[in-house]
Amino acid sequence: GIEEKELRTFLLKAEMTVGIGRREKVYRERSEREVATMRSTLAQEVYTTLFTWLTRRVVKGISPPTESPGGRRLGLLDLYGFEVFASNGFEQFLINYCNERLQQFFNRQVFAWEAEEYATEGLDTDGQWRNLSSACQLPALSLLEGEGLGGSLGMFSIINDRSRCGFDACAERSGGGGDGSALIDSLASACAKHPAFCRAGKDSKRLFGVRHFAGEVFYEAAQFVRKNASADRPDIVAFLRTRGSPFVRELFGAEADASTTNKMPPPSTTQTSAAAATKVSASGQEAAVGKPRRKLFGRTLISVFQQELTELCATLEARQCRHVRCLRPNDDQAPLVFDDASMLRQSRYSGLSEAARIRRQGYAHRRPLLSFATRYAIVLNSREARSAASRATECTAIAASNAICQVAVSGGVPIGDSRIGRTKVFLTEGALMWLEEERVRVAFETIASASVGYAVRRRFRTLLRRIVRLQALARGASARREVGRWRAEQRRAYLGEGGAAAE
Repeated sequence: GIEEKELRTFLLKAEMTVGIGRREKVYRERSEREVATMRSTLAQEVYTTLFTWLTRRVVKGISPPTESPGGRRLGLLDLYGFEVFASNGFEQFLINYCNERLQQFFNRQVFAWEAEEYATEGLDTDGQWRNLSSACQLPALSLLEGEGLGGSLGMFSIINDRSRCGFDACAERSGGGGDGSALIDSLASACAKHPAFCRAGKDSKRLFGVRHFAGEVFYEAAQFVRKNASADRPDIVAFLRTRGSPFVRELFGAEADASTTNKMPPPSTTQTSAAAATKVSASGQEAAVGKPRRKLFGRTLISVFQQELTELCATLEARQCRHVRCLRPNDDQAPLVFDDASMLRQSRYSGLSEAARIRRQGYAHRRPLLSFATRYAIVLNSREARSAASRATECTAIAASNAICQVAVSGGVPIGDSRIGRTKVFLTEGALMWLEEERVRVAFETIASASVGYAVRRRFRTLLRRIVRLQALARGASARREVGRWRAEQRRAYLGEGGAAAE
């Protein structure tokens, strides 16, 4: 609905206001590069606003009524995963930052669950809680966002400053800096000592690296400043509001109304907005409908993305969240095939490995008292104690578990590595390994002794049978000899009596 002449004038000429009260207008011709950038930014602004409008219409259509029975709502947030490609750009930079923020939220929830379980079980573990709290911190976030007052500058601040001031655009016009080397030099000088920053080696003038929770990712810095600077163009927004069709005017008017309201959007709206933040920017939300105000520094795509992500995290923290991780057993969708490398990669990228790392900082393993007593009763020293522990009840399980833990401590396990709660036994990785190894050792000795005893008893029974047989043979031979002698004597006696009678 825009006249071709007006659009051509807007794209080819830049309007500036000068003089007292800025009442005089001066026009200058744009360069070919500026015209191309202006055209791309105009298309991006229309696409962004249309996408946001469509998203809000969809969310409004599927949202439950405001006065729903019971006041309960169920929201779903589909997270895009961690992205690592052969060539990673500004989009992957923002997506991976979003994953860092959401992973930190997940880490804090894991810490809260751990602390709640410790409190429920009545454990005195202040030191373990402090370890868990420090484990929730992700170094990459301090590298990207900065460390606050007195800390180091973050990457976001450096990129935003270069985007707002147009340093790289000036460098491109002067014949250098278009490959992002100037930005990388600035990042390296400000963040080189940060543990999450890493250089790219041979391609250090083209790439920079960030150590995320899922691993190192190297980004190409060539288009970072230009893409980041295209988030807010009040002149384009004002032009579309005044020269566009009625639908475009309504579209940008709705965006202005949405930006001027300071109310927190509903959970579904916030979540959908943040999930599409790599495509949707808040361009033009600060421009007035009429004459645009002149601003030295505009909003950048990073600042818009960061604001939306902060709103999303605030919404999630105010809700009761449950996390579902979906892992594919293999990349070929083949049945009964489990790819270890693929599962490990998915566990690392989805944050499961990070959650396991946090849990290992405290008591990583828990066993119910009865299960613990019956499983590790074999490590006790006396037969009576082993028998009592293996037949433990709910009343005697605590005493049996304490006895097992004392055996572990006497075997070299630190005292704090095993704790007895109200219903569970909490163990560190080292304590569990010692108990398992001791259980295997004692079981091996028991089985070995039983095997040796069985072999000895079997040999003894064989020898006994042979001895009994030999004894029977010896007794039979002796009896037969005695019988022979007795018969001979009887025969001699009979013959003697017969001869005397004959005489």
